[in-house]
Amino acid sequence: MNWKQYWEELKRRHVVKTGIAYLVVAWLLIQVLSILLPVFKAPEWIMQLAVIAMAVGFPIWLIVAWVYDFSWKGIQKTEDVPFDPVISRKKSTGLNRVIIGGLSIAIVILLVNTVRLSSKVDNMEDEFLGMEFANSLAILPFQDLSPKKNQRYFTDGLVRSIYDRLAQAKDLKLISPTSSFQYRNKNLSIVDIAKELGVRYILEGSVQLFDEHYRASINLVDTQDESTIWSKIFEDRLENVLRTYDEVSERIGDYLNITLVNKAVRQRKVDPEAYLLYLRANDTLLYFNKEVAIVADSLIRASIRIDPTYSLSQATLSMTTLHKGLYHMEYEFEEAVGIGLRAARKAIELDPEHYYGYTWLSNWQWHTKDGMGSLKTLDKALELSPNNADVFIYAAFNAARQNRIQDCLEYSEKSVALDPKNWDPYVWILFSNFMLGDLDRAEWALNMAYDVDDIFFHGDAGRLYYLRGEFEKALKLSAKTPVDHFRLFNQSLIYTAQADFVKSDSTIALLKELPNDENLGLSTPFYLAILYAQRKENDLAFEYLNQAYGHIKIYLEYFFTNPEFRNLYDDPRWDDFIDKLSEEFNFDFLHQSQ
Repeated sequence: MNWKQYWEELKRRHVVKTGIAYLVVAWLLIQVLSILLPVFKAPEWIMQLAVIAMAVGFPIWLIVAWVYDFSWKGIQKTEDVPFDPVISRKKSTGLNRVIIGGLSIAIVILLVNTVRLSSKVDNMEDEFLGMEFANSLAILPFQDLSPKKNQRYFTDGLVRSIYDRLAQAKDLKLISPTSSFQYRNKNLSIVDIAKELGVRYILEGSVQLFDEHYRASINLVDTQDESTIWSKIFEDRLENVLRTYDEVSERIGDYLNITLVNKAVRQRKVDPEAYLLYLRANDTLLYFNKEVAIVADSLIRASIRIDPTYSLSQATLSMTTLHKGLYHMEYEFEEAVGIGLRAARKAIELDPEHYYGYTWLSNWQWHTKDGMGSLKTLDKALELSPNNADVFIYAAFNAARQNRIQDCLEYSEKSVALDPKNWDPYVWILFSNFMLGDLDRAEWALNMAYDVDDIFFHGDAGRLYYLRGEFEKALKLSAKTPVDHFRLFNQSLIYTAQADFVKSDSTIALLKELPNDENLGLSTPFYLAILYAQRKENDLAFEYLNQAYGHIKIYLEYFFTNPEFRNLYDDPRWDDFIDKLSEEFNFDFLHQSQ
């Protein structure tokens, strides 16, 4: 039998249409399962098993369709059934109806999902603000009453500790200190501040530290009528400062009728000297450079030498180790991971009901290539501090490096609702929408994330307008980027998009001459992999991806947020590359961003 005869026999036996009908029905079943399984909180393996079963069933179905004839008379071997053109046309018509009907349903599902996705992002912030919270509160920076005005680290530490405690409430919209501290020394009334932050209540106060004693005057104000609904002056020894945090939190909880996840009030004492060193370390690390990281690490180690039993000091050591060890490479990688892990686990051992140790443990678990363990630990942090902007932004970051781009966007939007003046979550909204294609929302996030003189503004703005196809504007913005890697990378993307390969090639040649700068997370092979992926020069793209593999393992969040890599999805080497990452991180990465 020649090929033409074989093809005619396939059509006579309806094998082709039967196969198409199978694929359409299988796709619809997968869509139904993707909707129903999360509703019943079914484990992920059920969906995976269903996909495997349908894939395995497809060739079996084709064989069955070839060998057997299905009719109202029953199932018979095709070779035993005489060909009847009338019956054949009826079968063909029936299969056509199945295929057309299935495709019609598929189009409806795709349209519904598209509408749901766009409306979900648009409505997320309104739902988060309007439906989940019974009350809303911002804690303004407490006034430093010391004669030399040099105790801000202590007053700010008091605010952050009260914030951490109140963030355990499920039904309180609580603005992060990162945002509320930006109103320090601004000539605005608390009513105006409350309107800008979208809250009803303001907690304000003044603090003075002297010797080993402190005095704090704290007031809770209802901005609807500017009345003080609760006020108290605390005077005590510094060793009892934890009691103040807890009493203020409990009082606010009572007045606002909110429920804290952890109801136990910590009555233990803290060593005054160790506690002040802990506060200084955290205050120092607000600035990002190598010298600051070394100083902060030294301060927190001094604190732990005096009192190794304070949980938050151990968690802070985990944080300073990340800055000093990984960002600024003052330790070998394995040494930094060991120190960070031990400190995070010690923090949890000392206080298993505080989120801080869990977020750092989750981060270090990721660096030990324990992807599933990292995710489970993060879930514990979210459980303990369900409305904490810092936990949400870490969750967004973690989702990005696991290629869960939609989750990254959702966590970032939640963080923005609680921390509207912090640039971090806007950056992840920007990058998420680069992948998801909502470039209007991406532009909004860009303008919220950066001032125009920020070193990252022009580079990210150039990337945005290149994706929009506004190439001249993209080139003008990219030209102002002060970092050579970013500037040349963006310019090459734009020239290629304009089909100006002479300029693109010359720009790539300049980029190839630049060395790696791991302090800034700059890897020349990584940028080249993106550029060649954009140009669909797959051999070169994978050559540079393999060269950049060590860099990619550390910066997966930036690897998965490059839409140019979509051009590699159909190349089997892409699946091999993702499988290699999955095996190393003990985590099943999605092969395609969703």
